[in-house]
Amino acid sequence: MTGLILKITFLMVIFNFCASSDLAATLYELQKTPDDMKNDRMSAEEEANQPTTDKPTTVPNPPTSTVKAVTEKVLEKAKNSQKQKSRKDKQKLILEETNTLPINPKMPINIGVRLVLESIKSIDVDAFMDFYMEVTWYDHRERNLTAFMSGKDTNKFCWMPDLYFLLARSVNFIENTQYLGINKGEMLYDRKISIKTPCVPDPFRYPFDTVTCTVLVSSYGYDEGSVRLFWKDGGLEFPETYDQLEYIGFKWAGNHAMFTGSESVQYGTYNYTILMATFQFQRLYSVYLYQIIIPAAILVIISWTVFWININVTPARVGIGVTAILSLLTLSTNRKHDANSKYLTIRTSLLDIYIWSCFLFVILAYIEVSASDYMITGKPKTIGLGRENKVSGKLMTVKSRSWVPLGFLMFNAAYWFYAFSV
Repeated sequence: MTGLILKITFLMVIFNFCASSDLAATLYELQKTPDDMKNDRMSAEEEANQPTTDKPTTVPNPPTSTVKAVTEKVLEKAKNSQKQKSRKDKQKLILEETNTLPINPKMPINIGVRLVLESIKSIDVDAFMDFYMEVTWYDHRERNLTAFMSGKDTNKFCWMPDLYFLLARSVNFIENTQYLGINKGEMLYDRKISIKTPCVPDPFRYPFDTVTCTVLVSSYGYDEGSVRLFWKDGGLEFPETYDQLEYIGFKWAGNHAMFTGSESVQYGTYNYTILMATFQFQRLYSVYLYQIIIPAAILVIISWTVFWININVTPARVGIGVTAILSLLTLSTNRKHDANSKYLTIRTSLLDIYIWSCFLFVILAYIEVSASDYMITGKPKTIGLGRENKVSGKLMTVKSRSWVPLGFLMFNAAYWFYAFSV
């Protein structure tokens, strides 16, 4: 009796732990008695002798070994699928990590910047420059990697500093002119950039002025707590043999025409590092000397001929004065059409002072012609302080031969001393 109870208990435990109905059916077949098996056989024969109906056909249960093999196959397939999903998630995680800032809890990331100028296309209120920008930093996630990549989309393989140019009119990143070098975590990124940066001239000293152009570089989103910018190896490099500046009317302003600096600027509640690269260019004034200044001085000298022409030949003297005045007006008008004068019209420049001073000397010569002619043909005029002196037109003309050139000579001495000394 006890054995029967143990047998029944064992069968109940097996049924509770079996997840498959096929295994339960197989165990049920094992516990049948001979009489039960005989009754089942007779029932099966009777069903076989009956006519065929639309009842569904009963599929015999598979053996236990088959169920076990299928189960193991399904479990193995599910395990492989989980591994593939885990591998994809890991690759995605690595890609997301390498495209984020390499966080260092102890100190910010040091980013070195270096500009290598290739060419300067033009200088005006803006300067068009082409240069190569080298950026270096350290990424500990790439410390076991050594690689070199070049060409388009190179900057998409890893995290890149978000550098941008402040106050730039336009920035053009040249395609297919970039490369990325990785040497055990030491990152080097180089790219060619064409930039239009603002320049500040000195309108008063035009055309003897110095034009200052500034390039400002900073991080767009990361403050000083995350990244630290600095100039690497001096920050600027330019070929010493570069002489194309002369073709655009400029030259380097002395031996220290390029210099760099940095400044910390607060924006909101954060501080950002701004790198400054300054370029100074001296305008070549020889073209203005030959085309405007010297012709203006020659017109003034020509106007002096009225002092030596016969005082009685008034039409000839007046004709020379009028011609000189109209010629100087033409020079001043051409100066306003100068390509570089569009930002100089708001202030008076040294060039304007020279032209209008020459115009004043020509007017004085014309006034002397009119005054001397009036004194000769009209009544004598008395001048003086407290005493009367009769001055003839001829005496005025004779004295003008020395006074007017002397005044013009003194003006030129003062003008050129100021132009080259300040």
